[in-house]
Amino acid sequence: MNRRHAVVRQRFSAAHEIGHFLCGHEAFDDAHVHVEESQHQWNSQSAQEREADEFAAELLMPLEWLKRDISKLGLDVTALARRYQVSEQAMWIQLFNHGLAERGGHASTKSGRSSR
Repeated sequence: MNRRHAVVRQRFSAAHEIGHFLCGHEAFDDAHVHVEESQHQWNSQSAQEREADEFAAELLMPLEWLKRDISKLGLDVTALARRYQVSEQAMWIQLFNHGLAERGGHASTKSGRSSR
């Protein structure tokens, strides 16, 4: 873990690595990706990275809690990110991935509130 990174990034990185472990992913060193690797290997590793990211996001920003907090706070991404101790970027990604926000910063109808 790089201690020079912001605490929110360290938290997401730790959760991401826990995701790899709990999902049973094979260890690989992505710092040494070779051009001759097959497309299948790369897609498999990419899928594992996505799965670890999804695990980390759900661990740090549980969907049900997030929905509850949006109904109370609205789509105040700064406040939500602070509450969950994640970066605003990670919060936006979680909101987009679950259809709770639309591009342009508006709440979707799924959240029950509109920021328009």
